[in-house]
Amino acid sequence: PGNGKADTRGVGSSSSGGGGGSSAGTSSASLTGHALISAWLVLSTLLVAWDTGYMLLRPRTFPGGDLFFFWQPYALYATVDLVYSEDAYREREGFSTAQSTMNVVESVLNLLYLYLAHVAGSLSRLRDRDGRTSRAAAAARAVAPPVLLAATAMTASKTILYFLNDHFCGWCKTGHNDWRTFVLLWFLPNSPWIIVPSIIAVLVARDIARRLYGVELRDLSASVIKKDG
Repeated sequence: PGNGKADTRGVGSSSSGGGGGSSAGTSSASLTGHALISAWLVLSTLLVAWDTGYMLLRPRTFPGGDLFFFWQPYALYATVDLVYSEDAYREREGFSTAQSTMNVVESVLNLLYLYLAHVAGSLSRLRDRDGRTSRAAAAARAVAPPVLLAATAMTASKTILYFLNDHFCGWCKTGHNDWRTFVLLWFLPNSPWIIVPSIIAVLVARDIARRLYGVELRDLSASVIKKDG
């Protein structure tokens, strides 16, 4: 329930934003207190790490390899998406390895946001003797939203690139599937990595714009007061 005041806390604050009486409060509340965002980042990072491990540790992750036990579902998936197949590895196709390398960067950004939001950001509850919020906590709250925007934009754009790569080669990696297999085992499992990060990126971009707008208004008010004074 609203508390009658605009909530100026952003994505990186340590607690959820309550409903407010202004557009600032509405923007913050739309982020659901960053709990769902953080849950998505944890889930995404774990699954992406599993996927990246399969790609970067080939051929040990293939059937018969000493690490195959951990990636057994990929024996089926490699028949659906030929990017993951042994033939693609033997032909030294570089796109999949390059994308998996970028997955590492993406995961680092995810983890950095989680640290800023849940570890460094928690310092906002600590006050110094003068009752002022710790500078470290303020810095974490300021840096967390841009990091999240970069991470989610990277996730969405990287997955879109993956779709486009297959499209522009004439569906050379997935076109051999029937429609049921294509939709259930390729399209639906991959689509969330476009939809969810895109939604988060839009919400975070709005939050950053709101913050910058507030700074502009404050600076304008200060200049007017200084001029009138």
